[in-house]
Amino acid sequence: DNRFANTNYDQYVQFVESSYGVFDILFGGLYDKIKTDKLQIITDDRLGYLPFESLLTEMPETASMDFRNLKYLIFNNQVNYSYSASLLFFQDLAEMPSQTRLMAFAPTYDNLGDIDTSKFLASRDYIDYLVPLKYLKEEIQGISMILDADVFTDYNATEEVFWKQAAEYDILHFAMHTLINDANPMFSQLVFTLTNDTLESNDGLLNTYEIYNMELNARMAVLSACNTGYGRLQKGEGIMSLARGFIYAGVPSIIMTLWAVEDQSGSELMTRFYKYLSDGDAIDEALRKAKLEYLSTADQLRAHPYLWSSYVSIGKTDAIYC
Repeated sequence: DNRFANTNYDQYVQFVESSYGVFDILFGGLYDKIKTDKLQIITDDRLGYLPFESLLTEMPETASMDFRNLKYLIFNNQVNYSYSASLLFFQDLAEMPSQTRLMAFAPTYDNLGDIDTSKFLASRDYIDYLVPLKYLKEEIQGISMILDADVFTDYNATEEVFWKQAAEYDILHFAMHTLINDANPMFSQLVFTLTNDTLESNDGLLNTYEIYNMELNARMAVLSACNTGYGRLQKGEGIMSLARGFIYAGVPSIIMTLWAVEDQSGSELMTRFYKYLSDGDAIDEALRKAKLEYLSTADQLRAHPYLWSSYVSIGKTDAIYC
């Protein structure tokens, strides 16, 4: 619930009891027998919507609210996910390039008044969601200070640039809005800087079905946007999300989000993630360290799991910078 700032005591107790209860159901007496700190999670059905990192391994005292000192699973384990065992074990990372190239996007939505709204499947999507996000540029500028990156911001962050150049990069980073279509997940979209171009490849709306049909060479895609790991659950297929499209396009490692993220905390987490990634950490460990560092400095409000546990890694976790 994105109204996390209004969490009351009863909701806090409900979260604590639910989080520990789910942990107890899934792990039971097995957890103490696990001899590794690295957990590979392959979920089924609705469990795919769940960030295991936020499960509680111990039931705390609940005399008062305290999100900062709960015994989250992330304190003990690094967690990675996969859609299936076969996809995980047969999906190889590309050969290590001599120089890793990173492409990052942070579009603007300041021109919405000039855009023809007939291109949107529902005007509600256009009106309610495409608000300016002031931390988008700060996020990718922070990343570019850590790693050598080609940064495309504002009116340069176009879908046309993505189509023409994305295949040349090893890491793709998207700090932008998404429009999720639950009725038809193939029409969920990453939203670049919008144009009135009638060409589908340059209207600013990158559909999931378009991603499925691409052939990308990237070794990792970071989908730092809302709900990129969320979608409709289809029997026999699992969750149909934007992230899944990048897996099918040949990208073996994905950072995705399970719900609508708050852009300031997202910017902080992503900057920390790239710092650890550049130090040579594996992808899942870099993300875990970023979350732990975030929690170590967060106040009571900013420690709410809504703000840090949405980001998860899926697929291969090999270190990119060695």
